[in-house]
Formats: sequence, structure tokens, C-alpha cells
Amino acid sequence: MTAEELFLRARNALRLLDLPLAERLAKRLEKLMPENPEAQILLGNIAVKSRQLNAATQCYQRAIELDAENSEALNNLGVVYRSAGNLPAAIKALEAAFKLAPGRADVAYNLGNVYKQAGDLGKAERYFRRSLAIDPKLTLAYNNLGTLYQDRGNARKAAALFEAGLGADANNPTLLYNLGLALESDGKVEQAVDRFRHALKTRPTWIEGLNNLGVTLHKAQREEEALHVFEDALRIAPNNAKLKNNLGVVLERQGKVEEAERCYEEALAADPSYTKAALNLETLYEQGGDYDRALERLSALRPDPGQIGEIRLRTAKIFLAQGRHREAADEINGLLKHEPRNVRALVLRGELYQKIGRRDQALASFRHALKLAPDNAEARMCCAQLYQEQGELDRAEAEISQILARNRHALEPRLLLAKLNLNQNHYENALAILEEIDGESPNNFEVLESLAQTYKRMGNQREAVRIADQLVNLHGERGTARDLDDLSASLELYEQAVDDYGQDYEELWRRNIRMLAASEQPESDETAKVETESLLFGEAPDPRGDEVPIIDVGGIEPVIAVNEEEESISLEELEEEWEPPPPERPEEPAAPSPLGGSPGGSEGGFAAADGRA
Repeated sequence: MTAEELFLRARNALRLLDLPLAERLAKRLEKLMPENPEAQILLGNIAVKSRQLNAATQCYQRAIELDAENSEALNNLGVVYRSAGNLPAAIKALEAAFKLAPGRADVAYNLGNVYKQAGDLGKAERYFRRSLAIDPKLTLAYNNLGTLYQDRGNARKAAALFEAGLGADANNPTLLYNLGLALESDGKVEQAVDRFRHALKTRPTWIEGLNNLGVTLHKAQREEEALHVFEDALRIAPNNAKLKNNLGVVLERQGKVEEAERCYEEALAADPSYTKAALNLETLYEQGGDYDRALERLSALRPDPGQIGEIRLRTAKIFLAQGRHREAADEINGLLKHEPRNVRALVLRGELYQKIGRRDQALASFRHALKLAPDNAEARMCCAQLYQEQGELDRAEAEISQILARNRHALEPRLLLAKLNLNQNHYENALAILEEIDGESPNNFEVLESLAQTYKRMGNQREAVRIADQLVNLHGERGTARDLDDLSASLELYEQAVDDYGQDYEELWRRNIRMLAASEQPESDETAKVETESLLFGEAPDPRGDEVPIIDVGGIEPVIAVNEEEESISLEELEEEWEPPPPERPEEPAAPSPLGGSPGGSEGGFAAADGRA
């Protein structure tokens, strides 16, 4: 067998991943041609496929000793160095290869990858673009240049690059997948769903593709489809903690709290360190009013150092909900001591001030958060609510307008805007806002409650009763402690609406009776018509209806994990001072403030100074 035949047979065996045969043939070639660098490169490639990086390095170095200007050996050596994490050596080898072969797109691409990994994004972009100038059909360069822009937060530029890559390879699953991620982050959810589905046609068992399709369907509020996607994925990977967690999120959105809880527990059983599932479980307990279990779940966590702030923030939030103001303040103090620019902590501190009646300090804390993060909707919403409480309705409306200018579909600001209009007797404006929200988010308790109040204030008692009845029935279908507490308020609203409705009917009935008593003439057609209308008006069906069974439901905004992958080419393929709030018992003014310090002094552990979700 000639040297050329040995080389071709060994290379074909490598492509078929018959590594033992490839190695035997390559060693025969080495004996036949010991001074030929191609035999060493082939042996190095076989060693890479066998994950023997040290052996591969030695083969490539031997090839370079035989031919110092062999760009193939230098390129492959650079790739191996990068795999081993030796980035300086990788850059040196690849730069030498590109100097020898400036027309090789694969070398330029590999240089882009190593500079990207080293954090030199300017050079990474330059080499990716150079590789595309050499070979406009190198789809991997489009992909990794696109992920570079995605990392920079430029989703639209990233999407354009992925689209350009698909022009060269329309069914490339990685490009389709990353395009889906870019579109989703740019708010183009339906288009993202299409790209994920297209990617999965080529790789139907791709777990990350299935996961992100399910995530995007969830964001599009297509919960039943998302449910089926996660269930299909779990049939392929039954112990995948991320999939179990995300299935739990969808089930919770559907109101299936017990099933969601079971999914979170199974996710933690599969991976006890999976913090997202633990935090979702804690949020589920918190939203259900089960604060003790929520705190127990948080205390059981073993978070990474970077997650400690999140744990303290959640713990403080629960303490605040329980009225344990001093303990909440301790957690907030501890967090802001280490993260003085944590916006969420500043907002929570404002809520604490507001709870204990220190509105000036609350507003200052919210304003401090907005100074650090002007686009933070939570802080601005807190300002608006505070202004509403103080009767400064124009200022409240101005804050809401700023939120809606960035996100006109945000539910809470629109709901507050409707309430402001209602408070100012602008009934038609309030009704228009509430009907729009109800069309987008049906069966929302706050929206229905505001709708009932609006109809009642407008004098439309029939609609007020209908909405109040719907509200009571929805509460009746839920069984958490918090929901049962809210049910009494809804019943009161319902009964008031029914009473008003009955008074209207009674007054009309009495007026008709008076009309009959005053007339000695036979009933006229007109009188009969009035009575007929009155009778029909009074025959409204009992809006209470039959009782419905109580089931457990929930409504939180849990965490969904979305991974962004990139594909690497293979060898073959190519500040202010704060006054502390008063003690928890106003009748004891000498007690120390829960936020630390003394009355009139500075704010203890707080320092003057951001902290998907």
C-alpha cells in the first residue's frame, strides 16, 4: 500500500470515527514517512478525537519542527491550546498560522474564538469579519459573531447576522436556535417560536431547543403548547432538573399549584443544588401566604456567594409581609452594606418606610433607586402609589405615564391609572382602561374588582352584579389562606352591588304601584309596557348560582432558565443620609429604630449610593 493510499484510508477512518483503524494506518504512514509533517498532523487529529490533548500537542509540535511554516499544524496546535485553557499560547500559534496563510477563513475564525474567550471583543469581531470576507458561506462565523453582539445586548444586530448565516445554510439548527433567542430577547416572541420549531425539525431530540421553545411559548402565554413541549422533552430526559422546573412554572401559571410544587420538588431531587427550583418553591409558598415554609425553604439553601444578596432580599420581603419590621430592616441593612447600589433593596427599604408611616423617607428611597436606575418600573410604580396615597394624583399619573411610555402593556401601571381616573370621577376613562386589561388578562381579581366598582359608580348595577358574581366565583375556586381572606371583601362588594340593584328595582316597582293606584282608568298600552319592562327588569336570575368546588391555585412570576449556546469550529470543520423610621410601637418613642441609628441620626448600616429578573 502506497503512502498516499495509507493517508486517504486513515483520513476516511477518522471521518467515520473508527479511531483504532485510523491510528493503526496513521502509524504505518509515520513509519513509511517519518519526516513527513502530514503524518504527524493526522496522528494529532486522531488524538484530539480521542481526547488525548497532550498527545495531540506533541504531534503538532513535531510537525512544526519538521516544517516551521506549516499553517495547518500551527492552526490545530492553537485550537488544542485553547481547549486546554492556555489562551496566550493559542493566540501565538494562531497568529503565526494566519501570518503564513492570510487567506484561510478557518484560521481567522479560530482567532476570533480565542480572542472572544480572552475578552478582547474588538479583535474577535475583526477576525470573525475577516473570515467571512474570505468565505461568505462560513456559517459558524456568522453564528459566533452574532453571539458576540447578543452578549453586548444588541439583539437586532445579532438577529441580522444569524439571518445572513441562514442565507448560506437555511436549515442550520444552531443558527435557527440562536436566531430564536435573539428574536425572543427583542420581544418578537411569535417569530422566535417559529425559529425554534424550525431548528427542531433537524434535531427533534435537542433538549436545549425543546426547552427554549417551551420557554418562549410560555412567554407568549400559550401555556398548553408549552406544557406539551416540556412533557415531550422530559420523556427524552426524565431527570433534567431545568425541564422539571420549567414544567412547574407552566403548571403554576395554569393554576395547578400542587402539581407545580411537585415539579419543583422533583427538580430539586434531581439536582439539590438547583437554586432556581428552590427559589420558585419559596415564591410559591410566599404568594400563598405560607411564610413559615417560605422562610424554611430559604434557610435550607446553600447559595453561591453571588446569590446571598437575593436570599437576603427575599427574606426581608417575607419579614416585611409578616410585619416583622426590625428583622426586615436587619436583612436590608446587611444587604446594602455590601451592595449599596442594589436597586431592589432600595425599593424594599422604601416599602418598609412606607409601612411604618415614614412617607418622606420612603419617597427618598424610591427616588434614590430611580437615580441609579431611571428605567426601573418597580421603583417608579412605588412612587406613583405613594403619591396616590397622599392625594397627589397628578404626580402619580405623571409617574405612570413614564412607565407606560416604555411599556404600554404593563398591567399594574394601567390598573393604577384606571383607579386614579375612578377617584377623579372620570368613569369612562377608567372603564376603557379596565376593559382593555380584562380583554388581555381575563379573571384578574384586581381588574374585576375595579370593574365592579366602576360600573357601580356609573350606576350600571346590572354589570356591577355580573362582575362581582364572577369575582366571588373565582375566589371560591381558590383555596389558599390569602385567597379565602380576600373572598370576604369580594362577598361584601357582591352583596352591596346586589343590594343596590334590589333598591333600584324596588323603587321602580313602588313607582309603578303608585301609578296604578292613582289611575281609575283601565290600563293603557303605555302603562302595560312600563309594567312589562319592570317585570323583565326584576326577573334577573339569581347571580349567586351553584357553589363550585375549591381547588388550589397560584399566581407567581417564577424563574425560567434560558441557555444561550455558541458552537465552536472543530479541527476538521472548521448617595444620601437617611433618617431612621420610628420604632414599631409609636407609643414608645424611645425605642431604637429597626433600621439602626438613633432618631435624627444617620442610617446605621445604609450607605449613600442596582442590584429578571
